[in-house]
Amino acid sequence: MMVVYHALKMAVVIVLGYVMATPSHAQATNGAVTQATTKTTICTTGYTATIRPTLAYTNGIKRHMMQAAGVTDSRAFVADHILPLEVGGAPRDPRNFMLQNLKDGKAKDAVENRVHRAVCSGKATLAEGQACFGSPSAWKTCAVK
Repeated sequence: MMVVYHALKMAVVIVLGYVMATPSHAQATNGAVTQATTKTTICTTGYTATIRPTLAYTNGIKRHMMQAAGVTDSRAFVADHILPLEVGGAPRDPRNFMLQNLKDGKAKDAVENRVHRAVCSGKATLAEGQACFGSPSAWKTCAVK
């Protein structure tokens, strides 16, 4: 069952226990990151630090998603990018965020790092890497090594 809420002009969708700004990240990519630019963007050490939103920004998104989902324990969740910055996700687009529990967040981080290494080493294309995050839970079955 999918429930849609609206909070401060931001649509929030609850699907399978995840809260996200929209049901797809299809429009939430970073236009500066393409297959041709990976070496000068996501594969450059420190790149994501230059585009990562401030904690104040992500905490605002997290608060809105928590309110919409009726979640009260902010320590149990993080506002996570559905399509990680490390593989070309839009840093500030609310559609690219989901409310994720800490356990899944740590596991997803490991997949993000693995996929980032594969894309930057040429073992996977950017499109293949991004496909691992095509939905909030797609990372759990990501085949990119």
